[in-house]
Amino acid sequence: MTASRECKDRFEDIVALVMGELSPDATRKLADHVGVCERCQAFQDALVREERAVRTGFEALARNIGSVEQGLQARRQHASRNFSEPSHNRFRERVMSMFLAHKRVSLAAVAMLVGSVILYVSLFPRSTSAYAMEQTAEANTRVTSYHVKITPAAELGEAWIELNADGTPLHARMDLKSRHDGAKVVILTGDKAEVWLKDKGTRLFVTDNNALKQFMAQRSLFDPKLAFEELQARQKAGEVQVATKEPAKKGEPIALTVTSEKTPDRRRVYDVDPETKLVERVIEYRRRDEQWQRVSQQEYLDYNKRIDPRVFQLDVPKNVVTVDQTKQKVGLEKGTLTDEEIATKLAREFVAAVVAEDFQKAGTLVGGMPAKEMQRRFKRANIKLIRIVTVGEPTPNPKSRSIQVPVTVEMEVNGKKSTGKLLPSSRAVHGDPDRWEIIGGI
Repeated sequence: MTASRECKDRFEDIVALVMGELSPDATRKLADHVGVCERCQAFQDALVREERAVRTGFEALARNIGSVEQGLQARRQHASRNFSEPSHNRFRERVMSMFLAHKRVSLAAVAMLVGSVILYVSLFPRSTSAYAMEQTAEANTRVTSYHVKITPAAELGEAWIELNADGTPLHARMDLKSRHDGAKVVILTGDKAEVWLKDKGTRLFVTDNNALKQFMAQRSLFDPKLAFEELQARQKAGEVQVATKEPAKKGEPIALTVTSEKTPDRRRVYDVDPETKLVERVIEYRRRDEQWQRVSQQEYLDYNKRIDPRVFQLDVPKNVVTVDQTKQKVGLEKGTLTDEEIATKLAREFVAAVVAEDFQKAGTLVGGMPAKEMQRRFKRANIKLIRIVTVGEPTPNPKSRSIQVPVTVEMEVNGKKSTGKLLPSSRAVHGDPDRWEIIGGI
Protein backbone atom coordinates (compact mmCIF):
# COMPACT_ATOMS: atom_id res chain seq x y z
CA MET A 1 0.00 0.00 0.00
CA THR A 2 1.43 3.41 -0.93
CA ALA A 3 1.88 6.13 1.67
CA SER A 4 -0.79 8.29 0.00
CA ARG A 5 -3.34 5.45 0.00
CA GLU A 6 -2.50 4.50 3.61
CA CYS A 7 -3.03 8.10 4.72
CA LYS A 8 -6.44 8.14 3.01
CA ASP A 9 -7.45 5.06 5.02
CA ARG A 10 -6.04 6.54 8.25
CA PHE A 11 -8.03 9.75 7.76
CA GLU A 12 -11.21 7.72 8.28
CA ASP A 13 -9.82 6.39 11.57
CA ILE A 14 -8.79 9.90 12.70
CA VAL A 15 -12.35 11.17 12.25
CA ALA A 16 -13.69 8.13 14.11
CA LEU A 17 -11.17 8.72 16.92
CA VAL A 18 -12.15 12.37 17.42
CA MET A 19 -15.83 11.36 17.43
CA GLY A 20 -15.21 8.52 19.92
CA GLU A 21 -16.04 5.78 17.43
CA LEU A 22 -12.66 4.04 17.16
CA SER A 23 -11.97 0.76 19.03
CA PRO A 24 -9.07 0.61 21.55
CA ASP A 25 -7.05 -1.71 19.32
CA ALA A 26 -7.51 0.53 16.29
CA THR A 27 -6.68 3.55 18.45
CA ARG A 28 -3.31 2.07 19.39
CA LYS A 29 -2.50 1.27 15.76
CA LEU A 30 -3.52 4.76 14.70
CA ALA A 31 -1.32 6.33 17.38
CA ASP A 32 1.68 4.39 16.05
CA HIS A 33 1.05 5.69 12.53
CA VAL A 34 0.28 9.30 13.51
CA GLY A 35 3.47 9.37 15.55
CA VAL A 36 5.56 8.93 12.41
CA CYS A 37 3.33 10.62 9.78
CA GLU A 38 3.38 14.40 9.69
CA ARG A 39 0.45 14.54 7.27
CA CYS A 40 -1.90 12.53 9.46
CA GLN A 41 -0.69 14.36 12.58
CA ALA A 42 -1.53 17.68 10.89
CA PHE A 43 -4.97 16.37 9.95
CA GLN A 44 -5.69 15.16 13.50
CA ASP A 45 -4.45 18.41 15.07
CA ALA A 46 -6.59 20.43 12.67
CA LEU A 47 -9.72 18.46 13.60
CA VAL A 48 -9.06 18.88 17.32
CA ARG A 49 -8.55 22.63 16.90
CA GLU A 50 -11.72 22.83 14.85
CA GLU A 51 -13.71 21.02 17.56
CA ARG A 52 -12.45 23.35 20.26
CA ALA A 53 -12.87 26.54 18.20
CA VAL A 54 -16.50 25.98 17.29
CA ARG A 55 -17.76 24.38 20.50
CA THR A 56 -19.66 27.52 21.45
CA GLY A 57 -20.34 28.88 18.00
CA PHE A 58 -22.75 26.33 16.52
CA GLU A 59 -25.85 26.66 18.66
CA ALA A 60 -27.79 27.84 15.66
CA LEU A 61 -26.92 24.61 13.91
CA ALA A 62 -29.09 22.67 16.38
CA ARG A 63 -32.20 24.28 14.98
CA ASN A 64 -31.20 23.24 11.49
CA ILE A 65 -29.80 19.78 12.18
CA GLY A 66 -32.64 18.18 10.25
CA SER A 67 -31.83 20.13 7.10
CA VAL A 68 -28.15 19.34 7.48
CA GLU A 69 -28.95 15.63 7.70
CA GLN A 70 -31.23 15.91 4.70
CA GLY A 71 -28.55 17.64 2.68
CA LEU A 72 -25.98 14.99 3.53
CA GLN A 73 -28.40 12.26 2.58
CA ALA A 74 -29.00 13.96 -0.75
CA ARG A 75 -25.29 14.12 -1.34
CA ARG A 76 -25.04 10.44 -0.50
CA GLN A 77 -27.54 9.64 -3.22
CA HIS A 78 -25.25 11.35 -5.70
CA ALA A 79 -22.09 9.67 -4.48
CA SER A 80 -21.30 8.05 -7.79
CA ARG A 81 -21.39 11.41 -9.52
CA ASN A 82 -19.55 13.52 -6.96
CA PHE A 83 -16.91 11.03 -5.74
CA SER A 84 -15.85 8.65 -8.44
CA GLU A 85 -12.76 7.13 -6.77
CA PRO A 86 -13.45 4.13 -4.46
CA SER A 87 -11.33 5.56 -1.61
CA HIS A 88 -13.36 8.79 -1.72
CA ASN A 89 -16.60 6.85 -1.59
CA ARG A 90 -15.56 4.78 1.44
CA PHE A 91 -14.39 7.85 3.36
CA ARG A 92 -17.51 9.88 2.65
CA GLU A 93 -19.92 7.03 3.40
CA ARG A 94 -18.24 6.12 6.70
CA VAL A 95 -18.21 9.74 7.92
CA MET A 96 -21.88 10.21 6.94
CA SER A 97 -22.89 6.99 8.67
CA MET A 98 -21.24 8.25 11.88
CA PHE A 99 -23.17 11.48 11.66
CA LEU A 100 -26.52 9.91 10.86
CA ALA A 101 -26.10 7.36 13.68
CA HIS A 102 -25.37 10.09 16.27
CA LYS A 103 -27.96 12.81 15.86
CA ARG A 104 -27.41 13.82 19.49
CA VAL A 105 -23.63 14.26 19.36
CA SER A 106 -22.26 17.58 20.52
CA LEU A 107 -22.69 20.54 18.24
CA ALA A 108 -18.94 20.91 18.18
CA ALA A 109 -18.64 17.35 16.89
CA VAL A 110 -21.08 18.21 14.10
CA ALA A 111 -18.94 21.20 13.19
CA MET A 112 -15.85 19.01 13.39
CA LEU A 113 -17.46 16.52 11.03
CA VAL A 114 -18.13 19.21 8.44
CA GLY A 115 -14.59 20.48 8.85
CA SER A 116 -13.17 16.98 8.38
CA VAL A 117 -14.88 16.63 5.02
CA ILE A 118 -13.57 20.04 3.91
CA LEU A 119 -10.05 19.19 5.03
CA TYR A 120 -10.15 15.79 3.39
CA VAL A 121 -11.34 17.17 0.06
CA SER A 122 -8.67 19.88 0.18
CA LEU A 123 -5.97 17.24 0.63
CA PHE A 124 -7.45 14.73 -1.79
CA PRO A 125 -9.50 16.67 -4.39
CA ARG A 126 -12.67 14.96 -5.42
CA SER A 127 -13.13 13.59 -8.93
CA THR A 128 -16.24 15.09 -10.52
CA SER A 129 -18.32 13.62 -13.30
CA ALA A 130 -16.24 13.78 -16.47
CA TYR A 131 -17.61 15.46 -19.58
CA ALA A 132 -18.28 13.18 -22.54
CA MET A 133 -18.80 14.33 -26.12
CA GLU A 134 -21.92 12.19 -26.26
CA GLN A 135 -23.54 14.69 -23.88
CA THR A 136 -23.24 17.44 -26.48
CA ALA A 137 -24.43 15.11 -29.24
CA GLU A 138 -27.53 14.37 -27.16
CA ALA A 139 -28.10 18.05 -26.32
CA ASN A 140 -27.93 18.93 -30.03
CA THR A 141 -30.95 16.72 -30.71
CA ARG A 142 -33.08 19.02 -28.55
CA VAL A 143 -32.11 22.27 -30.29
CA THR A 144 -35.09 24.04 -31.86
CA SER A 145 -33.46 27.35 -32.81
CA TYR A 146 -30.17 29.20 -32.72
CA HIS A 147 -28.33 32.28 -33.92
CA VAL A 148 -24.76 31.97 -35.19
CA LYS A 149 -22.26 34.73 -35.90
CA ILE A 150 -18.95 34.22 -37.70
CA THR A 151 -16.03 36.62 -37.46
CA PRO A 152 -14.42 37.62 -39.64
CA ALA A 153 -17.30 37.06 -42.04
CA ALA A 154 -16.23 34.91 -44.96
CA GLU A 155 -18.82 33.14 -47.12
CA LEU A 156 -21.28 33.24 -44.24
CA GLY A 157 -21.40 36.08 -41.75
CA GLU A 158 -24.51 35.41 -39.71
CA ALA A 159 -27.51 33.09 -39.61
CA TRP A 160 -30.75 32.66 -37.66
CA ILE A 161 -32.39 29.24 -37.76
CA GLU A 162 -35.66 27.80 -36.46
CA LEU A 163 -35.97 24.04 -36.96
CA ASN A 164 -38.73 21.51 -37.45
CA ALA A 165 -38.68 18.30 -35.42
CA ASP A 166 -36.89 16.49 -38.26
CA GLY A 167 -34.10 19.08 -38.37
CA THR A 168 -35.25 20.80 -41.57
CA PRO A 169 -35.63 24.59 -41.45
CA LEU A 170 -38.94 26.10 -40.42
CA HIS A 171 -37.50 29.59 -40.80
CA ALA A 172 -33.97 30.46 -41.84
CA ARG A 173 -31.99 33.55 -42.61
CA MET A 174 -28.43 33.50 -43.92
CA ASP A 175 -26.34 36.61 -44.52
CA LEU A 176 -23.81 35.55 -47.12
CA LYS A 177 -21.06 36.94 -49.28
CA SER A 178 -20.50 35.15 -52.56
CA ARG A 179 -17.60 35.64 -54.93
CA HIS A 180 -20.06 35.50 -57.81
CA ASP A 181 -23.10 37.30 -56.39
CA GLY A 182 -21.53 39.61 -53.81
CA ALA A 183 -23.43 40.34 -50.59
CA LYS A 184 -26.77 38.56 -50.36
CA VAL A 185 -29.42 37.53 -47.86
CA VAL A 186 -31.32 34.25 -48.13
CA ILE A 187 -34.66 33.94 -46.32
CA LEU A 188 -36.61 30.69 -46.08
CA THR A 189 -40.08 30.87 -44.53
CA GLY A 190 -42.54 28.06 -45.00
CA ASP A 191 -42.99 27.45 -48.73
CA LYS A 192 -41.47 30.77 -49.78
CA ALA A 193 -37.81 31.57 -50.27
CA GLU A 194 -36.31 34.96 -51.05
CA VAL A 195 -32.79 35.87 -52.09
CA TRP A 196 -31.77 39.52 -51.91
CA LEU A 197 -28.74 40.15 -54.09
CA LYS A 198 -27.68 43.44 -52.54
CA ASP A 199 -24.84 44.26 -54.91
CA LYS A 200 -26.99 43.54 -57.96
CA GLY A 201 -30.12 45.31 -56.71
CA THR A 202 -32.25 42.22 -57.27
CA ARG A 203 -34.73 40.30 -55.14
CA LEU A 204 -35.22 36.72 -56.26
CA PHE A 205 -38.08 34.38 -55.35
CA VAL A 206 -37.19 30.72 -55.83
CA THR A 207 -39.00 27.45 -55.23
CA ASP A 208 -38.94 26.03 -51.73
CA ASN A 209 -37.23 22.89 -53.02
CA ASN A 210 -34.38 24.91 -54.49
CA ALA A 211 -34.07 27.00 -51.34
CA LEU A 212 -33.97 23.90 -49.16
CA LYS A 213 -31.18 22.48 -51.31
CA GLN A 214 -29.28 25.73 -50.92
CA PHE A 215 -29.82 25.66 -47.16
CA MET A 216 -28.56 22.10 -46.88
CA ALA A 217 -25.57 22.93 -49.08
CA GLN A 218 -24.63 25.85 -46.81
CA ARG A 219 -25.50 24.00 -43.59
CA SER A 220 -21.97 22.81 -42.87
CA LEU A 221 -20.92 26.46 -42.50
CA PHE A 222 -23.07 27.10 -39.43
CA ASP A 223 -25.02 24.11 -38.09
CA PRO A 224 -23.70 23.08 -34.62
CA LYS A 225 -25.20 19.58 -34.79
CA LEU A 226 -23.67 18.76 -38.16
CA ALA A 227 -20.31 20.23 -37.19
CA PHE A 228 -20.19 18.19 -33.98
CA GLU A 229 -21.20 15.00 -35.73
CA GLU A 230 -18.36 15.56 -38.18
CA LEU A 231 -15.94 16.10 -35.27
CA GLN A 232 -17.03 12.84 -33.63
CA ALA A 233 -16.66 10.96 -36.91
CA ARG A 234 -13.17 12.31 -37.50
CA GLN A 235 -12.14 11.47 -33.95
CA LYS A 236 -13.47 7.92 -34.31
CA ALA A 237 -11.56 7.53 -37.58
CA GLY A 238 -8.37 8.68 -35.88
CA GLU A 239 -8.07 11.76 -38.09
CA VAL A 240 -8.05 14.18 -35.14
CA GLN A 241 -7.23 14.11 -31.44
CA VAL A 242 -9.53 15.77 -28.90
CA ALA A 243 -8.22 16.95 -25.52
CA THR A 244 -10.83 17.87 -22.89
CA LYS A 245 -10.19 20.54 -20.24
CA GLU A 246 -12.77 20.82 -17.49
CA PRO A 247 -13.56 24.33 -16.17
CA ALA A 248 -11.25 25.50 -13.37
CA LYS A 249 -13.96 27.68 -11.84
CA LYS A 250 -17.62 28.50 -12.18
CA GLY A 251 -18.49 30.43 -15.32
CA GLU A 252 -15.75 28.92 -17.45
CA PRO A 253 -16.57 26.60 -20.38
CA ILE A 254 -15.45 23.06 -21.03
CA ALA A 255 -12.72 23.35 -23.68
CA LEU A 256 -12.27 20.72 -26.39
CA THR A 257 -9.00 21.25 -28.25
CA VAL A 258 -8.92 19.50 -31.61
CA THR A 259 -5.58 18.81 -33.30
CA SER A 260 -4.33 16.68 -36.16
CA GLU A 261 -0.90 15.25 -36.88
CA LYS A 262 -1.43 16.13 -40.53
CA THR A 263 -1.87 19.85 -39.72
CA PRO A 264 0.25 20.51 -36.62
CA ASP A 265 0.10 24.29 -37.12
CA ARG A 266 -3.66 24.39 -36.85
CA ARG A 267 -6.04 23.68 -34.02
CA ARG A 268 -9.69 24.24 -33.22
CA VAL A 269 -11.16 24.85 -29.78
CA TYR A 270 -14.80 24.09 -28.96
CA ASP A 271 -16.12 25.93 -25.88
CA VAL A 272 -18.96 23.91 -24.36
CA ASP A 273 -21.43 25.24 -21.79
CA PRO A 274 -21.04 23.05 -18.65
CA GLU A 275 -24.76 23.32 -17.86
CA THR A 276 -26.44 22.81 -21.24
CA LYS A 277 -23.56 20.86 -22.85
CA LEU A 278 -24.14 22.90 -26.04
CA VAL A 279 -21.27 24.41 -28.02
CA GLU A 280 -20.97 28.14 -27.27
CA ARG A 281 -18.23 28.95 -29.77
CA VAL A 282 -15.69 27.38 -32.09
CA ILE A 283 -12.35 29.17 -32.41
CA GLU A 284 -9.85 28.43 -35.16
CA TYR A 285 -6.16 28.98 -34.45
CA ARG A 286 -3.10 28.93 -36.69
CA ARG A 287 0.52 28.90 -35.61
CA ARG A 288 2.73 31.49 -37.25
CA ASP A 289 6.31 32.14 -36.15
CA GLU A 290 5.78 29.83 -33.17
CA GLN A 291 2.83 31.94 -31.98
CA TRP A 292 -0.77 30.75 -31.96
CA GLN A 293 -3.04 33.32 -33.59
CA ARG A 294 -6.82 33.36 -33.71
CA VAL A 295 -8.02 33.06 -37.30
CA SER A 296 -11.79 32.93 -36.93
CA GLN A 297 -14.58 32.49 -34.41
CA GLN A 298 -17.99 30.91 -34.77
CA GLU A 299 -20.27 31.96 -31.92
CA TYR A 300 -23.62 30.31 -31.16
CA LEU A 301 -26.16 32.60 -29.54
CA ASP A 302 -29.71 32.28 -28.25
CA TYR A 303 -30.20 28.52 -28.35
CA ASN A 304 -33.87 27.49 -28.16
CA LYS A 305 -35.13 31.05 -27.89
CA ARG A 306 -37.88 32.62 -29.97
CA ILE A 307 -36.45 34.66 -32.82
CA ASP A 308 -38.03 38.02 -33.65
CA PRO A 309 -40.23 37.45 -36.76
CA ARG A 310 -38.82 40.64 -38.31
CA VAL A 311 -35.50 38.85 -38.74
CA PHE A 312 -37.15 36.74 -41.44
CA GLN A 313 -38.65 39.69 -43.31
CA LEU A 314 -36.61 41.49 -45.98
CA ASP A 315 -36.65 45.27 -46.03
CA VAL A 316 -35.44 45.97 -49.55
CA PRO A 317 -35.13 49.33 -51.36
CA LYS A 318 -38.01 50.39 -53.62
CA ASN A 319 -35.90 50.32 -56.79
CA VAL A 320 -34.96 46.65 -56.40
CA VAL A 321 -35.73 44.45 -59.42
CA THR A 322 -37.95 41.54 -58.38
CA VAL A 323 -37.55 38.20 -60.19
CA ASP A 324 -40.05 35.46 -59.36
CA GLN A 325 -38.86 32.02 -60.44
CA THR A 326 -41.70 30.28 -58.62
CA LYS A 327 -44.16 31.26 -61.35
CA GLN A 328 -42.07 30.32 -64.39
CA LYS A 329 -39.54 27.86 -65.72
CA VAL A 330 -36.33 29.77 -66.30
CA GLY A 331 -33.62 28.94 -68.81
CA LEU A 332 -33.78 25.84 -71.00
CA GLU A 333 -34.17 22.14 -70.34
CA LYS A 334 -30.78 20.47 -70.77
CA GLY A 335 -32.08 17.01 -71.63
CA THR A 336 -29.39 14.86 -73.22
CA LEU A 337 -27.24 17.79 -74.34
CA THR A 338 -23.70 18.19 -73.08
CA ASP A 339 -22.74 21.25 -71.04
CA GLU A 340 -21.13 22.81 -74.11
CA GLU A 341 -24.16 22.09 -76.29
CA ILE A 342 -26.70 23.57 -73.89
CA ALA A 343 -24.49 26.63 -73.35
CA THR A 344 -24.26 27.16 -77.12
CA LYS A 345 -28.01 26.73 -77.55
CA LEU A 346 -28.73 29.22 -74.78
CA ALA A 347 -26.36 31.82 -76.23
CA ARG A 348 -27.88 31.52 -79.69
CA GLU A 349 -31.51 31.67 -78.51
CA PHE A 350 -30.83 34.55 -76.13
CA VAL A 351 -29.22 36.75 -78.76
CA ALA A 352 -31.89 35.79 -81.31
CA ALA A 353 -34.62 36.84 -78.84
CA VAL A 354 -32.97 40.23 -78.30
CA VAL A 355 -32.62 40.71 -82.08
CA ALA A 356 -36.35 40.00 -82.39
CA GLU A 357 -36.98 42.31 -79.40
CA ASP A 358 -38.70 39.40 -77.68
CA PHE A 359 -37.62 40.60 -74.25
CA GLN A 360 -40.05 38.27 -72.51
CA LYS A 361 -38.18 35.22 -73.84
CA ALA A 362 -34.78 36.86 -73.36
CA GLY A 363 -35.65 37.59 -69.72
CA THR A 364 -36.82 34.02 -69.16
CA LEU A 365 -33.46 32.74 -70.41
CA VAL A 366 -31.65 35.15 -68.03
CA GLY A 367 -32.99 33.66 -64.80
CA GLY A 368 -36.52 35.00 -65.26
CA MET A 369 -35.71 38.70 -65.46
CA PRO A 370 -38.83 40.81 -66.15
CA ALA A 371 -39.24 41.77 -69.79
CA LYS A 372 -39.43 45.49 -69.01
CA GLU A 373 -36.18 45.39 -67.08
CA MET A 374 -34.43 43.49 -69.88
CA GLN A 375 -35.65 46.01 -72.46
CA ARG A 376 -34.65 48.93 -70.23
CA ARG A 377 -31.08 47.69 -69.94
CA PHE A 378 -30.55 47.51 -73.69
CA LYS A 379 -32.19 50.89 -74.27
CA ARG A 380 -30.12 52.48 -71.53
CA ALA A 381 -26.98 51.32 -73.33
CA ASN A 382 -28.36 52.61 -76.69
CA ILE A 383 -27.72 49.19 -78.24
CA LYS A 384 -29.93 47.53 -80.86
CA LEU A 385 -28.95 44.09 -82.11
CA ILE A 386 -29.62 43.56 -85.82
CA ARG A 387 -28.49 40.00 -86.60
CA ILE A 388 -26.22 37.14 -85.56
CA VAL A 389 -23.06 36.86 -87.65
CA THR A 390 -21.32 33.85 -86.06
CA VAL A 391 -21.49 31.70 -82.93
CA GLY A 392 -18.07 30.65 -81.60
CA GLU A 393 -16.80 27.69 -79.61
CA PRO A 394 -17.79 27.37 -75.95
CA THR A 395 -15.04 27.75 -73.34
CA PRO A 396 -15.21 27.21 -69.55
CA ASN A 397 -14.95 30.15 -67.17
CA PRO A 398 -13.56 28.76 -63.86
CA LYS A 399 -14.19 32.00 -61.96
CA SER A 400 -17.95 31.88 -62.45
CA ARG A 401 -18.13 28.11 -62.93
CA SER A 402 -19.90 28.71 -66.22
CA ILE A 403 -19.40 28.20 -69.94
CA GLN A 404 -18.92 31.20 -72.24
CA VAL A 405 -19.97 31.27 -75.88
CA PRO A 406 -18.79 34.19 -78.07
CA VAL A 407 -21.48 35.50 -80.41
CA THR A 408 -20.52 37.99 -83.12
CA VAL A 409 -23.40 40.31 -83.98
CA GLU A 410 -24.21 43.19 -86.22
CA MET A 411 -25.52 45.99 -84.02
CA GLU A 412 -26.50 49.60 -83.95
CA VAL A 413 -24.93 51.71 -81.22
CA ASN A 414 -26.08 55.29 -80.83
CA GLY A 415 -27.53 55.11 -84.36
CA LYS A 416 -24.34 53.78 -85.98
CA LYS A 417 -23.99 50.25 -87.34
CA SER A 418 -21.03 48.14 -86.35
CA THR A 419 -19.94 44.60 -85.60
CA GLY A 420 -19.41 43.55 -82.04
CA LYS A 421 -19.11 40.52 -79.84
CA LEU A 422 -21.29 39.37 -76.97
CA LEU A 423 -20.11 36.75 -74.50
CA PRO A 424 -23.11 35.10 -72.80
CA SER A 425 -22.20 32.79 -69.91
CA SER A 426 -24.39 29.86 -68.87
CA ARG A 427 -24.61 27.36 -66.03
CA ALA A 428 -27.16 25.15 -64.32
CA VAL A 429 -30.04 26.81 -62.51
CA HIS A 430 -29.30 26.76 -58.79
CA GLY A 431 -31.07 23.80 -57.23
CA ASP A 432 -32.30 22.53 -60.63
CA PRO A 433 -29.38 20.96 -62.57
CA ASP A 434 -31.72 19.77 -65.34
CA ARG A 435 -32.16 23.36 -66.51
CA TRP A 436 -29.51 25.90 -67.59
CA GLU A 437 -29.72 29.70 -67.69
CA ILE A 438 -27.78 32.74 -68.85
CA ILE A 439 -26.04 34.34 -65.87
CA GLY A 440 -24.78 37.87 -65.31
CA GLY A 441 -28.09 39.62 -65.74
CA ILE A 442 -29.18 38.85 -62.19
